[in-house]
Amino acid sequence: MATITKITRPGGTVYKARTRLNGKPGPTKTFRYKSDAEKWAKQQEAAFARDNAGLVNPARRHTLRSVIARYREERLPELAEG
Repeated sequence: MATITKITRPGGTVYKARTRLNGKPGPTKTFRYKSDAEKWAKQQEAAFARDNAGLVNPARRHTLRSVIARYREERLPELAEG
């Protein structure tokens, strides 16, 4: 769930949206308007529900089998030539 915090600065008031995923800090962004912060937070939460919003390391998306197959296709022919 996202948390919206009101921050008063000399230049004016801003709103900081903080998100969390599985109890760990997620993306944070600051907005001039509270409605923008709420909208962004809802979009982030929807992204979390879909695909973790890019927070999963791309290396975790590959299996050892796919890495070995790619190595055989791309690197072994080069090593055999040289």
